[in-house]
Amino acid sequence: MKIQIISDKVLVKSIPARGERAAMQFNEQVAAIIDNEGGFPKPFKISLEAGEHPYRPGFYTFDPSSFVTDEYERLKLGRAIKLVALADDKPAPIPAAAPAKG
Repeated sequence: MKIQIISDKVLVKSIPARGERAAMQFNEQVAAIIDNEGGFPKPFKISLEAGEHPYRPGFYTFDPSSFVTDEYERLKLGRAIKLVALADDKPAPIPAAAPAKG
């Protein structure tokens, strides 16, 4: 499964303090799942820990630590999603021009 990050922009959501609860801040980054069937990308948000740098634009896959099992031993994504850059993240090379005939 391929994940694409288009922008390193971080979305910040703040929740003010209320009663005994302290103020909270959530940092998120937008990503998209690219399916192998050629369908449209499916956007989702990745939570970033406080002080964690955003992912750079490019292609990634899920780090194995992102997966957990629930109480019924079913596999699912955990709350702390981590991504690993794909090695094939480079654009295709531009073909060389054909030599001029002379």
